[in-house]
Amino acid sequence: MKDICCIGHITKDKIVTPNRTVYMAGGTSFYFAYAINQLPKDVSFSLITAMDPTETEPVVKMREAGIDVTLNPSRNTVFFENIYEEDQNKRKQRVLAKADPFTIRQLEHVEAKVYHLGSLLSDDFSPEVVAYLAGKGKVSIDVQGYLREVRDEKVYAIDWKDKLDVLKNTYYLKVNETEMETITGLKDPVEAAKLIHSWGVTEVIITLGSEGSLVYVDDTFYEIPAYAYCVRLLDRIEQTEGYYQGIPIAMVGVVGNEEFPATDLTLPVTSGMIGLNGDMLLYTGENYRLFIRNYLGATLNILPADAMSDMYYEEEYISMDSFPGENSIRIIDGIMYIKTENVNR
Repeated sequence: MKDICCIGHITKDKIVTPNRTVYMAGGTSFYFAYAINQLPKDVSFSLITAMDPTETEPVVKMREAGIDVTLNPSRNTVFFENIYEEDQNKRKQRVLAKADPFTIRQLEHVEAKVYHLGSLLSDDFSPEVVAYLAGKGKVSIDVQGYLREVRDEKVYAIDWKDKLDVLKNTYYLKVNETEMETITGLKDPVEAAKLIHSWGVTEVIITLGSEGSLVYVDDTFYEIPAYAYCVRLLDRIEQTEGYYQGIPIAMVGVVGNEEFPATDLTLPVTSGMIGLNGDMLLYTGENYRLFIRNYLGATLNILPADAMSDMYYEEEYISMDSFPGENSIRIIDGIMYIKTENVNR
């Protein structure tokens, strides 16, 4: 029996910018598996996915990396096309192919303490599949994919029509502020968490951007501030050999967006991106700089996003670990590069 089993489709993503077109693998389960694989091996893990049998290169590479992957055949691989303008906050998205939904038969052999469902679209997991898994272990859901529907290749935000049937069999549920309001109609995270709990969810996790996160379990609320990541980041920056105050710093990982508060470093920045987790786009760096200056009292010389435009495709950068990996910060030609994206390419 595994401690955690993640179930979800691996995607084929086509990323189109004014300068280049790139094809890459993605999807919640893809990034989840690589993240778990970089942690200490105290927790056993497996991935259940489905792809077109002729497009399984990402699975081959994951197995070579030591990830336990079960691959089910599907008529198609989920295929997202994302077209970005010069302003990379503006995107047109299409779903060019959908994979088959997961079935109970595909999951009969799986035994785990926790099943994390990496849904990308609303019909990936039926209520019957969720109920079946709940009879074998604890079901964990990140709600994002349940709120997306494809019509004529376009993605539409929708309410979750089967939410009550699914949530009564869900142990862990994670939502951000927008998703919280969509499924509950409430703006107050405390009241929303209580309502979601009343639907059957044991542990409710609500991410609140720069306000951190709120966890509701056993009739108790726990507030988690958003400081930890930046504290670790600043500590590593200052301890890197060759660091000096004012050294130019280039970062890549998630998209910056001026509609969010200047200290907002968490999910709302990337919640609109399917299958990417921000890995293909450049973060402005200004949010990190302001957060670290205002809350941690340090001033960093973080360069504009275009400072990464050439280095991003160089082998020196691609071979770096993802933060907080040992090789996630390097000084090259006088510039400190920090790789904050979620997976090695």
